[in-house]
Amino acid sequence: MEIVFSTVRLGYSVLPLVFLQETEADIKINEELTSYLWAPFNKLERSRDRTMIKNLTAPVFRVKGEVVWGLTYRIIENLLEHAR
Repeated sequence: MEIVFSTVRLGYSVLPLVFLQETEADIKINEELTSYLWAPFNKLERSRDRTMIKNLTAPVFRVKGEVVWGLTYRIIENLLEHAR
């Protein structure tokens, strides 16, 4: 996958790494990861929506009652494109 650049924090980028995990792993929260969410890959495409975030209407995924947006949204969108 391609590097994804932040549109908010200039100079900030993420290189997403993707792998198959059949079971939910024990995730450790730390200074780089403040929360996480397991989402079934096959349901992401259908969870698209738009919502108001910081006075802007933004594309989001709604997963298990949570709103996934911004850089994480763009990473997942890129992943879905590669899977098509």
